[in-house]
Amino acid sequence: MVTVPSILSSTADMVMGPGGGTSGNLLSNGALTQIPWRKQNVTKTTNEIYVDFFEEIDAIVEVNGAVVYSKISGNMEVDSQMAGLPDITLRILNASSIDDIGFHPCVRLKRWEQEKTISFIPPDGKFQMAKYLIRNSVQMPIYVKPQILVGEQTGTVHVMIGSKHTVPRDKDIEDIVVTIPFSKNCIGTNLTSKFGVVIFDEVTKICHWKMSKLPKVETPILEGNFTFDPEHPPAKPTVSVNFMINMWAASGLKVDSMTLTNEKYSHFKGVRSITSGGQIQIRC
Repeated sequence: MVTVPSILSSTADMVMGPGGGTSGNLLSNGALTQIPWRKQNVTKTTNEIYVDFFEEIDAIVEVNGAVVYSKISGNMEVDSQMAGLPDITLRILNASSIDDIGFHPCVRLKRWEQEKTISFIPPDGKFQMAKYLIRNSVQMPIYVKPQILVGEQTGTVHVMIGSKHTVPRDKDIEDIVVTIPFSKNCIGTNLTSKFGVVIFDEVTKICHWKMSKLPKVETPILEGNFTFDPEHPPAKPTVSVNFMINMWAASGLKVDSMTLTNEKYSHFKGVRSITSGGQIQIRC
């Protein structure tokens, strides 16, 4: 039995399955007909395999822009539509950056530990290959610069948002939502922007600034003012941001190459990466 990393112990049954980590013994003994995760005599009209990296960034950013906490939580998901008993090896770029990882039982753990390659005979269809965690040293894809000043009865808001050089120019940052939770004694706001839509909820006192896509030429700015009960001056809120970037992994993980053995047919490989903002908080 191979122990799942502690950070993933709560999801061990889901990721590793009962008796997870024993696949290396099954495969090394050649007991291929005893592989519990794959049916025998699988047939396909075409032979394809798709690998998806889904990553989510959590971070805390100080008012000066310094990142004091960050992590990437990732899922590696596979859709295998391949006939027979394919034996696959994936070589992953930047694999050394992973701090914790838990695999599906089909993965040969010794190959990963020794070579940082993923060697496996896949189940038929969709399955979760791995869950992984990368701590700190996360390159943030965007910046948010909020400036919120509180006076005697009114306050001013000025928020800028833009992309960083870590994201290639040909990648779009989409589905952006900047959230500002005002205090409960906020009476009202007058916030505007040339970009996207600004929505203030009178009940929750939360402002959402939404953009479908981050512009690459101009810098979006949200600005205006808000009023509040002067008897209870509000504390400065913590701003948060969410987003999505298609075909880009914040971790830098990529499939460098794929090798197929045990079958001689031609096949198609597709790889996709999606990075989204999880809980990213920016202090004012």
